[in-house]
Amino acid sequence: MSDIRERIEDDRGLLKKIQMFVPGFRGYRIKEDIRDADRMLRNQLADNIGLLCRDIENARSMMPIKFNSKDPEYIGGIINSYKKLESLVQHAEFGYSGIAADISFKEEELDRLYEFDLKLFEELDVIKKENDSLKNHITSGSSDSIVNEIINLRNLLDNFETEFNRRIDVVQDTVVKQ
Repeated sequence: MSDIRERIEDDRGLLKKIQMFVPGFRGYRIKEDIRDADRMLRNQLADNIGLLCRDIENARSMMPIKFNSKDPEYIGGIINSYKKLESLVQHAEFGYSGIAADISFKEEELDRLYEFDLKLFEELDVIKKENDSLKNHITSGSSDSIVNEIINLRNLLDNFETEFNRRIDVVQDTVVKQ
């Protein structure tokens, strides 16, 4: 995956290039560009989560009648988890600190935030494999291990959500060690 930060830097317009030379604006411009790159990255992540959700929704709509009557309900829980994650990722904090913030975001921390979000694509690849496995079980009519597939996918989604919710604390190094 290409680094969006580099693309944004390369595509700076005239006004943004001028801002890079104005005292006090340079740091602001750099931070804003990193925030924009992170926002674009998170939008791609959210779009991918949405695609996985639609895959499962489509598979559920083709479920044979012979499945256990609880299976569609469990799959509905997976769909709800996907929708929650998609919204969480789309509307997440992206490194703004107020005028009198307790902890302000520095350029290095914004870069770490971007790297953290980029790493989530690796976790999403693991989720996609489990998602494909569940989808295959659903569409093939094999109800034998569908509950195990649902549990595995649910655990992966829960872990993804937990990790994503920790992102600001991890990046700012404000996590209290237990």
